[in-house]
Amino acid sequence: MKTQNNFELNNEKDESGVKVTKYRRALGANEIEFARVGRATADIDSILTLIAKYDTGVNRLMVQYCLGLFKKAVIEKLKAGRAVNLLGLGVMYINAAFGEDGNTNLGVGFTPSAESVAAVQKLDTTLADAVANHPLITSIIDLYTQLDTGTLTAGHDVRILGKRLRLDDYKDDKAVVIFKPIGEDGSTSGDESKWITVSKDALNRNKPSELEFYLPAELAEGKYEVTIRTHFSGHATVSERRESALDGFVEIRRSE
Repeated sequence: MKTQNNFELNNEKDESGVKVTKYRRALGANEIEFARVGRATADIDSILTLIAKYDTGVNRLMVQYCLGLFKKAVIEKLKAGRAVNLLGLGVMYINAAFGEDGNTNLGVGFTPSAESVAAVQKLDTTLADAVANHPLITSIIDLYTQLDTGTLTAGHDVRILGKRLRLDDYKDDKAVVIFKPIGEDGSTSGDESKWITVSKDALNRNKPSELEFYLPAELAEGKYEVTIRTHFSGHATVSERRESALDGFVEIRRSE
């Protein structure tokens, strides 16, 4: 039975096109948009497979050996402080930046040639909005019992820990912590009139990694989904709402 090696398998599954993801970031009082392309890297084996298709008489091992020598020569030129034109695909060059300690840190940059840029202009693209920088709840602590067991005591303080938690309003859209009742069938209530919310004005502590507040006394005993709804991106207040729920549920009880 013939075994198919990895680079041949990968090459057969190659598809033309790129996925472009659009991000938004606060810049002062405004927001900027920028895009990133998902990276699918072609390794040396997939390149050699294509070369063999161009000319079936090429000695694969010799090409790989020559590429190794080419890499070694490029490294030597960089060590000598030279920029290198990579076969007309673009120029690899040395750049510099000042570190916090005042020292000069050297790096390597790349400027593509017009031919390289032209090669990607007709690629099919799929555009997606990033679902990123949403709140992340890692634990909820009942400060009445000092326990992180998923049980909270109505009418007492609670602390939520995680990332990107800070409640930030945006215009009329208020940031809140939401307690959504969970029915006996395990489904979360979509009836907003049954939700209990805590706004940022009711918080004792409102930090990116920590929220602390008084658990509303009107919370009935039972199971609840906890959701953070905010306009905090992890860096600044933005117009796009961020919303995430606790993975699991909490159970509300009353103190004796």
